[in-house]
Amino acid sequence: MIGKMVRLRMHFQREEGVALIIVLLVVTILAGLILDFGYTARVDLTLSGLNRDAIKARSLVQSGYAMGCSLLRNDTNGYDCLNDMWAKPEIVALGA
Repeated sequence: MIGKMVRLRMHFQREEGVALIIVLLVVTILAGLILDFGYTARVDLTLSGLNRDAIKARSLVQSGYAMGCSLLRNDTNGYDCLNDMWAKPEIVALGA
């Protein structure tokens, strides 16, 4: 009877050991997935910020180019010098 109880106890201990290994494996896999998700979220956030900055820069370049073309097109004198409106940054910055 005691031998049977010892074998039964060892059988349950083995099952508990297998369950513990399975739980540890699942927790390890979930931790890896969570870390990967966090890394992916940080990369996506960085890329979206860079994309936003690129769009702003492109808009600024296009508007600066259009402003310069407009100022040069509306230049009425027959010569160019540093006294012209396009050469004065304070006037160009105000959008004159």
